[in-house]
Amino acid sequence: MRLFSLIQYALLILVLTGLPRPVYAFEPLNTDDAGTIGKSVNQIEQYFYVLHNNTPGNPGSVATPGEEFRGLGNAKAFPFTYTHGLSDTTEIAFATTYYATPRGSYSPFSNNIVSFKWRFWGDGQTGLGMAIKPAITLPASTSQQVQGLGLAKTNYELNYILSYYWERIQVHTNISYARNPYNTNYPISGTY
Repeated sequence: MRLFSLIQYALLILVLTGLPRPVYAFEPLNTDDAGTIGKSVNQIEQYFYVLHNNTPGNPGSVATPGEEFRGLGNAKAFPFTYTHGLSDTTEIAFATTYYATPRGSYSPFSNNIVSFKWRFWGDGQTGLGMAIKPAITLPASTSQQVQGLGLAKTNYELNYILSYYWERIQVHTNISYARNPYNTNYPISGTY
């Protein structure tokens, strides 16, 4: 009877380890690729993250646009991005983040971003590809800035993207300039 249980257990492990399949996802990486989604194609990106911040952050220390939690404590957020292909070489994206926590007398939606990507070199699937992507982050409310959920001034970024696509490997390089001003009349999570 014991041998039968071991065989069942081994088969169960084999089945469970054989279920996962490769996933080709690009979020929430800190880089972008030079590819565009194509004319009249729509794409939705949605994920969930939990952050725990022991020390409030500097207004310029943001790793990923859309994940700007500079507050003290925990944050649970659902970043959402909708992208539409304007042509085979251009796309426009609208992004926002819904904060489940922290909560207060302010909108739970913050980090509203509008971006435009133009691939000016390559086909975005093979060989060398280059693109530029300007983005504007709309200002958060002053209450959101005080909680660390965004900055109460318009932010902008220009990203130059260089990608090389081999058959099995892709290499992406992003060079960005970002300007992240904040309303100096209000603290960022009580620190700046």
